[in-house]
Amino acid sequence: MKDQLFLNIIRVTAMIGVVADHYLQMTGYDKLINTGLYWGGVSVAVFFSLSAYLFGEKWRGLDNRGFEVLPFLKKRFLRIYIPLWVSLFFIIALEWYVHHPLDVQMVVFNFLGLSWARPFTWAGHLWYITMIVILYTAFLLLSRMRLDRIPVWLWSLSFIALSVMMICMPDMFNSVSKVTIPHTLFFAAMVFSVGDKLLRFCVEHKYQIGVITVIFFFGSWCLHLDGLFQAYTGIATVLNSTTGLLLFYAMASIIRSKGTAIIGWLSGISYELYLIHLTAIMFVRVLLSDCHPLMFYSLSLIVILISSASLHYVSEKISNVLTHK
Repeated sequence: MKDQLFLNIIRVTAMIGVVADHYLQMTGYDKLINTGLYWGGVSVAVFFSLSAYLFGEKWRGLDNRGFEVLPFLKKRFLRIYIPLWVSLFFIIALEWYVHHPLDVQMVVFNFLGLSWARPFTWAGHLWYITMIVILYTAFLLLSRMRLDRIPVWLWSLSFIALSVMMICMPDMFNSVSKVTIPHTLFFAAMVFSVGDKLLRFCVEHKYQIGVITVIFFFGSWCLHLDGLFQAYTGIATVLNSTTGLLLFYAMASIIRSKGTAIIGWLSGISYELYLIHLTAIMFVRVLLSDCHPLMFYSLSLIVILISSASLHYVSEKISNVLTHK
């Protein structure tokens, strides 16, 4: 699809879900905490689906030729690591200020984008970077395969089989990492390879896909409210991931608006906002520990937007210098 501006709406929706997740987890109420865990997991899966779809479209635009390794890595390196490294200075400063555990290995792992192995106390969300690095490596490999020749029905059946297997084997798939990596890699490979065919099918059956997604979304949400994530983390992660994939295709098949200027702006800073939003929230919380909740939410949202836009601006300037633009 040549006009993909509607994808900005999906990106911003997922971004709102991630930010809402961290606000809800601060409330101290179990059902709101569980809602946050669910919304956050689903939203991240939407981001992964969107990334796989866009890279698949790029690959198809190159007549299914493999991505050139060095240009691909250079562009991805600049986009991922420059904002990450700039944001880490503020993240580390806040962690140090509140006396959270810090050591050289933790700092090095995070600068390498391997936060999943050694997360900060208030920046555990950076595990997303590790998964993105894994996915980009996978996209390089997938671009050299012709998995688009596998029928859509076989991809779909295999994805369902994998999900059912993980749900039926909770002792083996009992953590976020044991589910997220293989499950995400599989559905990302599917979306990368036959994402356009899947979208055409969903557009042709958008009402049915919409109904299935709504039922799946609210059904999984109800299970999370009763503590599914704490009791069966692996099963909850499978449901989050599957819901995110369904939600991506449901929204992509229904949305036809290009969005507004503010949607475009928010979409443009979405990565930086993901990186810095939790640090911004916690900074305001430490600064105004006794303030009224309304003031906290209002001020922290303002700080998130300003810091995200500033991070994006600085990162773009550094990137332009490095690429001699």
